[in-house]
Amino acid sequence: RADVSGSAVTAIQDRRRRQLTWPVIYPSRPPFNVSCDGTTNDTSTLQIALNAAWASGNTIVLEGTCLADTLTLLSGTLLTGPGTLTATGDIAYIIDIPSTASGLIVKDLSITGVSGNDSTIGIRIGGTRVRVENVTIAGIRRGIRTTSTASNIRIRDCTITGANNSYVGIDIVGSSDVLVDGCRCSGGSLDRCVQWTTVAQNIRVVNNFSADTVAYGFGGNPDEGGASTGLNVVVANNISRGSTGASIGHGFSIDGTQRAAVVGNIALSNTSAGFFIGDNNSRDSAFVGNISASNSQSGFVLTQAQGSTVVGNVAKSNSSSGFRAEPAIADAVNTIAFVGNTAVDNGVNHTGNLDSGFGLQSAGSTIVGNVAEGNRRHGIYAANHNGQAFVGNVAEDNNKTISTFSGMFFEGSVTDAAIVGNVSRRRAATDQVNGIVLADVNVADNLVMANSLADNTTAISDSSTRAQLAF
Repeated sequence: RADVSGSAVTAIQDRRRRQLTWPVIYPSRPPFNVSCDGTTNDTSTLQIALNAAWASGNTIVLEGTCLADTLTLLSGTLLTGPGTLTATGDIAYIIDIPSTASGLIVKDLSITGVSGNDSTIGIRIGGTRVRVENVTIAGIRRGIRTTSTASNIRIRDCTITGANNSYVGIDIVGSSDVLVDGCRCSGGSLDRCVQWTTVAQNIRVVNNFSADTVAYGFGGNPDEGGASTGLNVVVANNISRGSTGASIGHGFSIDGTQRAAVVGNIALSNTSAGFFIGDNNSRDSAFVGNISASNSQSGFVLTQAQGSTVVGNVAKSNSSSGFRAEPAIADAVNTIAFVGNTAVDNGVNHTGNLDSGFGLQSAGSTIVGNVAEGNRRHGIYAANHNGQAFVGNVAEDNNKTISTFSGMFFEGSVTDAAIVGNVSRRRAATDQVNGIVLADVNVADNLVMANSLADNTTAISDSSTRAQLAF
């Protein structure tokens, strides 16, 4: 019998109604008698049972451990556990949902690999209107992959553990309208929990948890499918803890992604940055209300994020900077708004001025209402900034380790900047010698006024600029 077209909505709805009223099919029972003993290759008999369930509109329930090569699901199939599907070897896919299929549900199953599963995908989704719920996947190279033909995909409450290098939990490849919600990834060989590539569009990654991944917990991957990884991507309320890669290890890597909303996430104790934004065509995104703490490099790193907003985030106790904007290419981090962020106690392993509470090299940006407190180097460091606005920021008790550092430090080609209404002060006698430093900056080219520089040993480092400030 031919498969039902994805456009035949009425037929699929009718099949779903029958699934609610007709008996279920158990492949391991008569008349199919699939072995599902964990040793017999059940591919052919299990596929017969799947096709029979599809033809009759029934639900198919797996029991036991079914050893199988690729199984193809047709439109309207409802496949559920509590059984386990185990790959026979290094096969392409265990479950294949082709581009012609629509209206499927896979739920309450376990999918496992065997030694040598270096290429296997647990569930490959090429169809539309597919739900994958409460599926546990272990020991397979790619847990779930959606392809360029996939759309309207819902992946919820799945658990994926790593076993092989370059392992990806959920791999969104050029798909559209994909939701990943409430999933959990872990395992020292798991490279990435959720990644998107090849200009995946309208993607939502929400309420997920990633622990101990090698490369990063969540992000776009330009190494697979080109520099542009995603468009209109929401990353919200996720936790990425302890990415352990020696050279990468970010919590979140928003790389090659445009028009992303990264909101309310937590990056904790990762080997590299908590949040990395760059290097490939990343721009026009919003980073709002995220927390980045105790990471081995910076809290937030922006190397290519033109036209983005960074609002209400917290960077605390990161080894390098709290917030770092350093262009990968010319103009790559221009016109960014840093508003209402907090950088506290960062820079314990600082090696340069960018390792400050805010270490910024971006032109035409807005830095308003931020707080830098107790950082090991400068509170706010800005270099080569043209057309910037530094307004209403607070730098307090910074330069905890070397007495020459400042609350706010400006150097290089700083022109057409407004440094207005900021507060730079110290409360502890051992902290923050200089309130504001203007090093090699032509004050005549900038607006510097109405800043409060109380209780620093030196309010302003260059006496020629004093007349331009109102304390």
